[in-house]
Amino acid sequence: MARPQTQTITVREVPGQRQPWGAFWRETMTTGERVRRSRWFATEADAVAFKDKHERLAATLPPLPPALASSRRTAVVHRTAMAAGADLKDAGRGTFAQFADAWLATIGPRKKRSTARMYGSVLRTHVYPRIGSVRLTTITIETIVSLVSDGAAAGVSWGTQKAIIRVVSACLHWAVRFRFLAANPCLQLVKDLKDTSYTEPEPNPLTPADASAFLTWVQTGAVPVSVDRPVDADRPRARGGQRRECWPDWFPYFATLLYTGMRRGEAAALKWTTVYLDSGRARLERSYSPSTRAAAGTGDGDVTLKGNKPHDIDLAPALVAVLRDVARIRNDGKLTRRPSPYVFVTARGARILSDSATAERVFARGMTALGLDYQRHTIHDLRDTFATMHLSQNPAKLYWVSSMLGHKQVTTTINRYTKYVPTQTGGQAFAGDLDLTPGRTVEGGTR
Repeated sequence: MARPQTQTITVREVPGQRQPWGAFWRETMTTGERVRRSRWFATEADAVAFKDKHERLAATLPPLPPALASSRRTAVVHRTAMAAGADLKDAGRGTFAQFADAWLATIGPRKKRSTARMYGSVLRTHVYPRIGSVRLTTITIETIVSLVSDGAAAGVSWGTQKAIIRVVSACLHWAVRFRFLAANPCLQLVKDLKDTSYTEPEPNPLTPADASAFLTWVQTGAVPVSVDRPVDADRPRARGGQRRECWPDWFPYFATLLYTGMRRGEAAALKWTTVYLDSGRARLERSYSPSTRAAAGTGDGDVTLKGNKPHDIDLAPALVAVLRDVARIRNDGKLTRRPSPYVFVTARGARILSDSATAERVFARGMTALGLDYQRHTIHDLRDTFATMHLSQNPAKLYWVSSMLGHKQVTTTINRYTKYVPTQTGGQAFAGDLDLTPGRTVEGGTR
């Protein structure tokens, strides 16, 4: 941590935070920019201890040489370098927690804020309780394997286990540089401990006819005659066109999931301020997380998108018309409460969350009405349906589909969906477009 701009750190309580006590200070970066910094703690005593420790450190730093004092940027680099060296060298003779704290204070300001927060969260939650008191110089590969194994036994997911290994590895990399360890014991551990028990479920998309029939059922309650149903002697065949039940209030929600391929969490966090109906576009910036809201006990539960990649999506003209009707009804209706900023709400004005039991019930009833319950579809399959329908119609849409789905790399889309393209279109339809036979007469002339 660089010397605080004001030489002091302010500690105060902020109600509503998961860790309500914060330490705040101003810091000058190497570019000369002044930024606000903060650290959060569960108790006031922890925040005050942090304040006292770093204020004492800032007071003990030697004055800058005259040649360096004339340059703010050089002065900041000088102070940061001295603090880094002193902290890491002293902490390396103590426990892992002492060295990791010094490493966070040194390396954290050079990382993105989200990365630094993730480092601190993983260390405090999963690492310190188990190996925080272990002396740094005695850490071996057995120590790290035991750390990960204990976490797995406590129910920690494989994704979190990988994060633990990578954060500890990044920390111990500096222990190797300062020669407290001969080698980094975390190297290759992610590959060696890879969990092969979990496999990504295969996509289970609806056919275009079934998807269209489902939207028709949601809006009108009618089962189209043209829908092919499997012959099953144990289940009576539903008569085409028979009116069942109607859920028109849910039509915009399911239509949006099918027309855009967005996740349920992204739909739950979609606000009118990021929907641009005139240009037929919307911007996805946040996603709803039930676990985050449950852990915090307060707040809206909105978090950054999966992959931390905000992106724009295109809205089909049919979907724009649907959303315009939603906005008109929302504005013209006589609401007894303040209008919600979120796009998708129930008839009573409650926000439709990603774990909505009503949405699950409506979807399940629709699959039963269409005779598709045996295929075990889920609402997430509407996302798979969006991708496979577009790719089967035109494989050249691959990059557009990948962008709409918010995939960080196009290879994710390729590996997950393009295996369905040959089975749904047939390769001859595309092979026939290429004919290099000399002299063949084609439309517009000869080759």
